[in-house]
Amino acid sequence: MATQKNTPIGIAIFGLGRIGKVHLHNLASAFRVNIKWIVDDISVHDDIRTLLQKYRLEHVTRVASLEEADTVHSDTSVTAVFVCSPTCHHELTIKKALTAGKHVFCEKPVAGSADVIKSCYAMAKKTNRTLFCGFNKRFDPDFDVIYRKKQNGDLGKVRQLIMISRDPPIPMSYIRGSGGIFHDYCIHQLDYVCYFLGERPLTVVAYGNTNSLKADDYRDCNDVDLSTIILTFRSGAIAIIETSREITYGFDQRLEVLGSKALAMCENIPLSAGKMMVASETIQNVCPDNFVRFARSYVVEVNNFLDVVEGKTECLVKPHECIMVSELAHLCEESLRTGQVVKVPPQE
Repeated sequence: MATQKNTPIGIAIFGLGRIGKVHLHNLASAFRVNIKWIVDDISVHDDIRTLLQKYRLEHVTRVASLEEADTVHSDTSVTAVFVCSPTCHHELTIKKALTAGKHVFCEKPVAGSADVIKSCYAMAKKTNRTLFCGFNKRFDPDFDVIYRKKQNGDLGKVRQLIMISRDPPIPMSYIRGSGGIFHDYCIHQLDYVCYFLGERPLTVVAYGNTNSLKADDYRDCNDVDLSTIILTFRSGAIAIIETSREITYGFDQRLEVLGSKALAMCENIPLSAGKMMVASETIQNVCPDNFVRFARSYVVEVNNFLDVVEGKTECLVKPHECIMVSELAHLCEESLRTGQVVKVPPQE
Protein backbone atom coordinates (compact mmCIF):
# COMPACT_ATOMS: atom_id res chain seq x y z
CA MET A 1 0.00 0.00 0.00
CA ALA A 2 1.61 3.27 -1.14
CA THR A 3 1.25 6.63 0.54
CA GLN A 4 -0.55 9.46 -1.17
CA LYS A 5 1.57 11.64 -3.42
CA ASN A 6 3.04 14.78 -1.85
CA THR A 7 2.02 13.60 1.61
CA PRO A 8 5.00 13.56 4.01
CA ILE A 9 5.74 10.12 5.40
CA GLY A 10 5.24 10.02 9.15
CA ILE A 11 8.18 8.22 10.80
CA ALA A 12 8.75 6.70 14.24
CA ILE A 13 12.25 5.57 15.23
CA PHE A 14 12.56 2.84 17.84
CA GLY A 15 16.01 2.92 19.42
CA LEU A 16 18.48 5.78 19.17
CA GLY A 17 21.78 4.03 19.64
CA ARG A 18 24.65 4.13 17.13
CA ILE A 19 22.63 3.18 14.06
CA GLY A 20 19.50 5.00 15.21
CA LYS A 21 21.47 8.26 15.28
CA VAL A 22 22.66 7.64 11.71
CA HIS A 23 19.10 7.20 10.48
CA LEU A 24 17.88 10.22 12.47
CA HIS A 25 20.57 12.34 10.81
CA ASN A 26 19.57 11.19 7.32
CA LEU A 27 15.82 11.38 7.91
CA ALA A 28 16.10 14.86 9.42
CA SER A 29 17.34 16.13 6.06
CA ALA A 30 14.83 14.17 3.96
CA PHE A 31 12.23 16.58 2.59
CA ARG A 32 9.50 13.93 2.24
CA VAL A 33 9.31 12.75 5.87
CA ASN A 34 8.09 14.00 9.21
CA ILE A 35 9.76 12.39 12.21
CA LYS A 36 6.81 12.02 14.57
CA TRP A 37 8.28 9.93 17.41
CA ILE A 38 11.48 8.65 18.90
CA VAL A 39 11.05 5.70 21.25
CA ASP A 40 13.75 4.61 23.67
CA ASP A 41 14.47 3.98 27.32
CA ILE A 42 13.56 6.93 29.52
CA SER A 43 17.15 7.14 30.80
CA VAL A 44 18.33 8.54 27.45
CA HIS A 45 15.46 10.98 26.85
CA ASP A 46 17.52 14.04 27.78
CA ASP A 47 20.17 13.05 25.23
CA ILE A 48 17.47 12.52 22.61
CA ARG A 49 15.98 15.96 23.24
CA THR A 50 19.44 17.50 22.81
CA LEU A 51 19.71 15.79 19.42
CA LEU A 52 16.26 16.99 18.44
CA GLN A 53 17.33 20.55 19.21
CA LYS A 54 20.39 20.05 17.00
CA TYR A 55 18.14 19.07 14.09
CA ARG A 56 15.50 21.68 14.98
CA LEU A 57 12.94 18.99 15.60
CA GLU A 58 12.17 19.72 19.25
CA HIS A 59 8.74 21.16 18.39
CA VAL A 60 7.95 18.49 15.80
CA THR A 61 9.11 15.17 17.22
CA ARG A 62 7.79 13.62 20.41
CA VAL A 63 9.82 11.34 22.67
CA ALA A 64 8.25 8.20 24.15
CA SER A 65 9.43 5.53 26.55
CA LEU A 66 9.41 1.84 25.73
CA GLU A 67 6.32 1.46 27.91
CA GLU A 68 4.50 3.99 25.69
CA ALA A 69 5.19 2.11 22.46
CA ASP A 70 1.53 1.19 21.93
CA THR A 71 0.67 4.91 21.79
CA VAL A 72 3.15 5.31 18.94
CA HIS A 73 1.85 2.27 17.05
CA SER A 74 -1.71 3.57 17.31
CA ASP A 75 -0.78 7.02 15.95
CA THR A 76 -2.42 7.15 12.52
CA SER A 77 -0.02 9.89 11.38
CA VAL A 78 2.83 7.34 11.51
CA THR A 79 3.21 5.54 8.19
CA ALA A 80 6.56 3.79 8.75
CA VAL A 81 8.61 2.58 11.68
CA PHE A 82 12.40 2.34 11.86
CA VAL A 83 13.49 -0.48 14.17
CA CYS A 84 17.00 0.35 15.42
CA SER A 85 16.77 -1.26 18.85
CA PRO A 86 18.72 -4.37 19.97
CA THR A 87 17.84 -7.54 18.06
CA CYS A 88 16.05 -9.09 21.04
CA HIS A 89 13.36 -6.37 20.74
CA HIS A 90 12.89 -6.59 16.96
CA GLU A 91 10.17 -9.22 16.73
CA LEU A 92 7.74 -7.50 19.12
CA THR A 93 8.21 -4.06 17.57
CA ILE A 94 7.96 -5.36 13.99
CA LYS A 95 4.79 -7.34 14.61
CA LYS A 96 3.08 -4.56 16.53
CA ALA A 97 3.95 -2.06 13.80
CA LEU A 98 2.73 -4.34 11.00
CA THR A 99 -0.48 -5.10 12.89
CA ALA A 100 -1.06 -1.36 13.21
CA GLY A 101 -0.66 -0.96 9.45
CA LYS A 102 2.84 0.53 9.39
CA HIS A 103 5.64 -0.21 6.94
CA VAL A 104 8.80 -1.35 8.73
CA PHE A 105 12.48 -0.64 8.14
CA CYS A 106 14.44 -2.99 10.39
CA GLU A 107 18.15 -3.02 11.02
CA LYS A 108 19.83 -6.37 10.52
CA PRO A 109 19.14 -8.99 11.55
CA VAL A 110 15.35 -8.97 11.45
CA ALA A 111 15.46 -11.50 14.30
CA GLY A 112 17.81 -13.99 15.92
CA SER A 113 16.36 -17.07 14.21
CA ALA A 114 15.15 -17.97 10.73
CA ASP A 115 11.80 -19.17 12.08
CA VAL A 116 11.05 -15.82 13.70
CA ILE A 117 12.15 -13.99 10.54
CA LYS A 118 9.73 -16.17 8.53
CA SER A 119 6.90 -15.28 10.89
CA CYS A 120 7.66 -11.56 10.57
CA TYR A 121 7.59 -11.71 6.78
CA ALA A 122 4.42 -13.78 6.86
CA MET A 123 2.77 -11.03 8.88
CA ALA A 124 4.07 -8.38 6.45
CA LYS A 125 2.47 -10.29 3.60
CA LYS A 126 -0.78 -10.73 5.52
CA THR A 127 -1.01 -7.01 6.34
CA ASN A 128 0.14 -5.93 2.86
CA ARG A 129 2.99 -3.89 4.29
CA THR A 130 6.70 -3.74 3.54
CA LEU A 131 9.29 -5.23 5.88
CA PHE A 132 12.66 -3.91 4.73
CA CYS A 133 15.90 -5.31 6.21
CA GLY A 134 18.79 -2.83 6.35
CA PHE A 135 21.57 -4.59 4.46
CA ASN A 136 23.21 -1.30 3.56
CA LYS A 137 26.20 -2.69 1.65
CA ARG A 138 23.87 -3.50 -1.24
CA PHE A 139 23.37 0.25 -1.59
CA ASP A 140 27.00 1.37 -1.40
CA PRO A 141 27.79 3.39 -4.55
CA ASP A 142 31.41 2.15 -4.68
CA PHE A 143 30.44 -1.52 -4.43
CA ASP A 144 27.62 -0.87 -6.88
CA VAL A 145 30.07 0.10 -9.63
CA ILE A 146 31.53 -3.42 -9.50
CA TYR A 147 28.10 -5.04 -9.21
CA ARG A 148 26.93 -3.30 -12.37
CA LYS A 149 30.10 -4.33 -14.20
CA LYS A 150 29.27 -7.90 -13.29
CA GLN A 151 25.63 -7.51 -14.35
CA ASN A 152 26.73 -6.06 -17.71
CA GLY A 153 29.04 -9.01 -18.34
CA ASP A 154 32.21 -6.92 -18.19
CA LEU A 155 33.83 -9.26 -15.65
CA GLY A 156 32.88 -12.46 -17.43
CA LYS A 157 32.14 -15.46 -15.25
CA VAL A 158 32.85 -14.72 -11.60
CA ARG A 159 35.48 -17.13 -10.28
CA GLN A 160 36.28 -15.68 -6.86
CA LEU A 161 34.94 -12.95 -4.59
CA ILE A 162 36.83 -11.69 -1.56
CA MET A 163 35.40 -9.33 1.05
CA ILE A 164 37.56 -7.90 3.83
CA SER A 165 35.79 -6.19 6.73
CA ARG A 166 37.86 -5.11 9.73
CA ASP A 167 36.74 -2.79 12.49
CA PRO A 168 38.49 -0.83 15.21
CA PRO A 169 37.53 -1.93 18.73
CA ILE A 170 33.99 -1.24 19.93
CA PRO A 171 32.71 -1.42 23.52
CA MET A 172 32.38 -4.88 25.03
CA SER A 173 28.97 -3.83 26.32
CA TYR A 174 27.85 -3.91 22.69
CA ILE A 175 29.58 -7.22 21.95
CA ARG A 176 27.86 -8.93 24.89
CA GLY A 177 24.42 -8.25 23.43
CA SER A 178 25.32 -8.49 19.77
CA GLY A 179 24.41 -12.13 19.16
CA GLY A 180 27.91 -13.06 18.05
CA ILE A 181 30.18 -12.13 15.18
CA PHE A 182 28.34 -14.16 12.52
CA HIS A 183 24.87 -12.77 13.24
CA ASP A 184 25.87 -9.22 14.08
CA TYR A 185 28.83 -8.55 11.79
CA CYS A 186 29.43 -11.20 9.13
CA ILE A 187 25.75 -11.20 8.23
CA HIS A 188 26.33 -8.07 6.12
CA GLN A 189 29.06 -9.80 4.14
CA LEU A 190 27.11 -13.05 3.84
CA ASP A 191 24.21 -11.08 2.41
CA TYR A 192 26.35 -9.14 -0.02
CA VAL A 193 28.23 -12.06 -1.57
CA CYS A 194 24.97 -13.96 -2.14
CA TYR A 195 23.31 -10.83 -3.55
CA PHE A 196 26.31 -10.15 -5.80
CA LEU A 197 26.47 -13.69 -7.15
CA GLY A 198 22.70 -14.15 -7.25
CA GLU A 199 23.03 -17.65 -5.83
CA ARG A 200 22.41 -19.73 -2.76
CA PRO A 201 25.67 -21.28 -1.47
CA LEU A 202 26.30 -25.03 -1.61
CA THR A 203 28.70 -25.25 1.35
CA VAL A 204 30.10 -23.07 4.10
CA VAL A 205 33.07 -23.41 6.40
CA ALA A 206 33.98 -20.91 9.10
CA TYR A 207 37.12 -20.40 11.13
CA GLY A 208 37.62 -18.04 14.03
CA ASN A 209 39.89 -17.22 16.92
CA THR A 210 40.38 -14.87 19.83
CA ASN A 211 43.90 -13.50 19.85
CA SER A 212 43.39 -9.76 20.24
CA LEU A 213 44.14 -7.74 23.34
CA LYS A 214 40.54 -8.40 24.43
CA ALA A 215 40.68 -12.15 23.78
CA ASP A 216 39.57 -13.08 27.30
CA ASP A 217 36.57 -10.76 27.07
CA TYR A 218 35.47 -12.32 23.77
CA ARG A 219 35.83 -15.82 25.19
CA ASP A 220 33.69 -14.77 28.14
CA CYS A 221 31.03 -13.77 25.56
CA ASN A 222 31.42 -17.15 23.79
CA ASP A 223 32.48 -15.21 20.70
CA VAL A 224 35.52 -14.70 18.48
CA ASP A 225 37.15 -11.44 17.43
CA LEU A 226 38.39 -12.66 14.04
CA SER A 227 36.82 -14.96 11.46
CA THR A 228 37.25 -16.31 7.95
CA ILE A 229 34.32 -17.79 6.03
CA ILE A 230 34.55 -19.71 2.75
CA LEU A 231 31.44 -20.36 0.66
CA THR A 232 31.12 -22.39 -2.53
CA PHE A 233 28.45 -21.89 -5.19
CA ARG A 234 26.91 -24.00 -7.95
CA SER A 235 28.37 -21.69 -10.61
CA GLY A 236 31.85 -22.62 -9.40
CA ALA A 237 32.45 -19.29 -7.68
CA ILE A 238 34.20 -19.24 -4.31
CA ALA A 239 33.58 -16.43 -1.82
CA ILE A 240 35.99 -15.63 1.00
CA ILE A 241 34.92 -13.34 3.83
CA GLU A 242 37.57 -12.04 6.25
CA THR A 243 36.40 -10.13 9.32
CA SER A 244 37.91 -8.74 12.49
CA ARG A 245 36.47 -6.62 15.28
CA GLU A 246 39.81 -5.61 16.81
CA ILE A 247 42.24 -3.87 14.48
CA THR A 248 44.42 -0.93 15.44
CA TYR A 249 44.94 0.89 12.14
CA GLY A 250 41.43 2.16 11.33
CA PHE A 251 38.38 0.90 9.47
CA ASP A 252 39.21 -1.47 6.60
CA GLN A 253 36.68 -2.47 3.93
CA ARG A 254 37.71 -4.03 0.60
CA LEU A 255 36.05 -5.96 -2.19
CA GLU A 256 37.79 -7.94 -4.92
CA VAL A 257 36.06 -9.86 -7.69
CA LEU A 258 38.01 -12.09 -10.07
CA GLY A 259 36.18 -12.82 -13.29
CA SER A 260 37.11 -14.75 -16.41
CA LYS A 261 37.50 -11.43 -18.27
CA ALA A 262 38.68 -8.97 -15.64
CA LEU A 263 39.57 -8.27 -12.04
CA ALA A 264 37.55 -5.58 -10.23
CA MET A 265 38.51 -4.08 -6.89
CA CYS A 266 37.20 -1.56 -4.40
CA GLU A 267 40.15 -0.59 -2.23
CA ASN A 268 40.00 0.64 1.33
CA ILE A 269 38.69 4.20 1.09
CA PRO A 270 40.72 6.83 2.99
CA LEU A 271 39.22 9.63 5.01
CA SER A 272 40.90 12.12 2.68
CA ALA A 273 43.15 12.05 -0.38
CA GLY A 274 46.01 13.58 1.58
CA LYS A 275 49.12 11.52 2.30
CA MET A 276 52.37 12.12 4.10
CA MET A 277 55.45 10.29 2.87
CA VAL A 278 58.66 10.17 4.87
CA ALA A 279 61.77 8.07 4.48
CA SER A 280 60.44 5.07 6.37
CA GLU A 281 56.70 5.08 5.73
CA THR A 282 53.61 6.46 4.00
CA ILE A 283 50.87 7.75 6.28
CA GLN A 284 47.27 8.18 5.17
CA ASN A 285 44.20 8.66 7.32
CA VAL A 286 41.66 5.87 6.87
CA CYS A 287 37.96 6.07 7.66
CA PRO A 288 37.48 5.85 11.42
CA ASP A 289 34.36 3.70 11.41
CA ASN A 290 31.56 2.02 9.48
CA PHE A 291 29.30 5.06 9.58
CA VAL A 292 31.86 7.29 7.84
CA ARG A 293 32.90 4.73 5.22
CA PHE A 294 29.32 3.76 4.33
CA ALA A 295 27.68 7.14 4.94
CA ARG A 296 26.37 7.35 1.37
CA SER A 297 25.02 3.79 1.46
CA TYR A 298 22.79 4.62 4.44
CA VAL A 299 21.32 7.57 2.55
CA VAL A 300 20.66 5.50 -0.58
CA GLU A 301 19.22 2.68 1.51
CA VAL A 302 16.76 4.91 3.35
CA ASN A 303 15.67 6.62 0.14
CA ASN A 304 15.06 3.22 -1.43
CA PHE A 305 12.83 2.29 1.51
CA LEU A 306 10.93 5.57 1.23
CA ASP A 307 10.49 4.92 -2.51
CA VAL A 308 9.01 1.52 -1.66
CA VAL A 309 6.62 3.10 0.85
CA GLU A 310 5.52 5.60 -1.81
CA GLY A 311 4.99 2.83 -4.35
CA LYS A 312 7.76 3.99 -6.68
CA THR A 313 9.81 0.78 -6.64
CA GLU A 314 9.93 -2.75 -5.25
CA CYS A 315 11.83 -3.75 -2.13
CA LEU A 316 15.36 -4.77 -3.13
CA VAL A 317 15.88 -7.04 -0.10
CA LYS A 318 13.62 -10.08 -0.49
CA PRO A 319 12.20 -12.19 2.37
CA HIS A 320 13.87 -15.43 1.23
CA GLU A 321 17.25 -13.64 1.15
CA CYS A 322 16.95 -12.46 4.76
CA ILE A 323 15.90 -15.94 5.86
CA MET A 324 18.80 -17.53 3.96
CA VAL A 325 21.38 -15.19 5.48
CA SER A 326 20.14 -15.97 8.98
CA GLU A 327 20.45 -19.67 8.19
CA LEU A 328 23.99 -19.12 6.90
CA ALA A 329 24.99 -17.34 10.10
CA HIS A 330 23.79 -20.35 12.11
CA LEU A 331 25.68 -22.69 9.76
CA CYS A 332 28.83 -20.63 10.33
CA GLU A 333 28.40 -21.17 14.06
CA GLU A 334 27.97 -24.90 13.48
CA SER A 335 31.08 -25.05 11.29
CA LEU A 336 33.16 -23.13 13.82
CA ARG A 337 31.95 -25.40 16.60
CA THR A 338 32.54 -28.68 14.73
CA GLY A 339 35.46 -27.75 12.52
CA GLN A 340 33.59 -29.20 9.53
CA VAL A 341 32.48 -28.00 6.12
CA VAL A 342 28.67 -27.72 6.31
CA LYS A 343 26.29 -28.30 3.42
CA VAL A 344 23.69 -25.59 2.91
CA PRO A 345 20.21 -27.13 2.71
CA PRO A 346 18.25 -26.35 -0.48
CA GLN A 347 15.67 -23.58 -0.29
CA GLU A 348 12.31 -24.78 0.98
